[in-house]
Amino acid sequence: MVFDEVESLEDPLPARVRARSGLPALGDALAQAHGGGASAGARLDRLAFEEAWVLSLVSTMQEIVSMAREAGARKVMVASSAPPVRYPNVYGIDMPTRGELIAASKSIDEIRREIGADALIYQDIEDLKRAVRDCNPSLQRFEASCFDGVYITGDVTADYLDHVEAARSSSAATDDGPRNQLSLAIEPADA
Repeated sequence: MVFDEVESLEDPLPARVRARSGLPALGDALAQAHGGGASAGARLDRLAFEEAWVLSLVSTMQEIVSMAREAGARKVMVASSAPPVRYPNVYGIDMPTRGELIAASKSIDEIRREIGADALIYQDIEDLKRAVRDCNPSLQRFEASCFDGVYITGDVTADYLDHVEAARSSSAATDDGPRNQLSLAIEPADA
């Protein structure tokens, strides 16, 4: 992401939620996480909060669909402005493992059935990239690994993801210790 463009991002968390939780604005969190500045813990707090918020959306969507039906809706259609999150983000963000991501192992139709909707529509990743390029043609490469599984560093393999997930499971099982890749002292899979 080009940091000059970060300022124009609309923050999905209301200012009152950020203030109550002591979280920076989305643009600040992204700039700090990827560009340095604040301590690693401080700059990742916002992103970890946002991940928990996103993860709660599946159960929230089940509740929303149920409420819509209870209110008399004959059809409930859910649309996401993002592509399905199918792959973990391993660049210092405590993203869920493949086993924790509903879209990693389920088709869109299976997810639709799980949340109880009549239709489920996700943003297409190529359409999303095209829309960004239409706004700024100089942007040609995107870090969209959580959507397309293409890791920009080129060194993330299935073996590496297995290793990260095993280390996280071990850390979580033993001491409620840190759950992000940076704190697990993980070596590259081919080392």
